[in-house]
Amino acid sequence: MVDPEVPLRTPNQPVAAVLKHFVGNEQELDRATSLSNIDSRTLHQVYNLPFEIADDIGQPAGVMCGYNQLNGTYSCENPALLTTYLRQEMGFDGFVVTDNGSQHSTAASLNAGLDQELSLPLYFTPANLHAALDAGDITEAQIRAAALRVVRAKFANGAFDHRASTIARSGRAGERDDRGGEGCDQLIGPVERGSCPDLPKSGRPLPRLRWRIR
Repeated sequence: MVDPEVPLRTPNQPVAAVLKHFVGNEQELDRATSLSNIDSRTLHQVYNLPFEIADDIGQPAGVMCGYNQLNGTYSCENPALLTTYLRQEMGFDGFVVTDNGSQHSTAASLNAGLDQELSLPLYFTPANLHAALDAGDITEAQIRAAALRVVRAKFANGAFDHRASTIARSGRAGERDDRGGEGCDQLIGPVERGSCPDLPKSGRPLPRLRWRIR
């Protein structure tokens, strides 16, 4: 059902796309146990190139890591894939999210560059994150950085541009939320009524055409 009080997105507005699955997740059969052994040249020229093109043209909000192991390490906890290649070489500054069941760890995943666990968390729960913090396996700065990448993408793509329905607050259909703030206090803590924090923009440059065979 279309809410008449919320205008539809115009063609000039960005779309918060998420690219998946990154990368080498080329089969559905036994995908959670598959092992993709790919040499560096093939990985860059064949498997990663479509993601580079999609990133340049679409400027997606996020990337979804795959189910497979890439060269012996699960994609969602693979620092060579999520940090060295995706963030440092490609210059991607969006968030990285799992698919359901593709995450296998707490600290290793966060350290590798994963930002968000899809749906009900199993590994990025408060208890697991606190335990990893207490053990010294992760830092509070890492958690804040991961959360910021997710929240920043929501603001940049209009997730809080319109007044939220009270369904999300009270569960009562047919009611409208008549206060300001677009529900941001529900996401990142108490804020002044009618306002949201001024999060920094991503500062992404115009698309860089890097579609060259290396």
